Amino acid sequence: MAIFDFSRDEIDFAFGQLTSKSATAIDGSRKLKLTLDYDDFSTYLVFWTVKGKEFYCLEPWSATRNSLNTGDNLTVLAPGASHTASIRLTANFF
Repeated sequence: MAIFDFSRDEIDFAFGQLTSKSATAIDGSRKLKLTLDYDDFSTYLVFWTVKGKEFYCLEPWSATRNSLNTGDNLTVLAPGASHTASIRLTANFF
């Protein structure tokens, strides 16, 4: 579990070595619980927001930051091949 300091100008945090295939964010002021479920294709989870904005991003990633430039941890498919990944977002109000 991570607790972030929302008084900071920006929060940009990448979780690696995931042990779960689900993440939950709770917004007490909106009485909202978001649950993000993802499959084994996602090996990183990123939380990002900017102070004073009415949004945050909770994103499953399949590679590390800057991978499109470095090539690190990229999934590369042969021409004509395909891959399917699954992501489900559930919103519950309490």
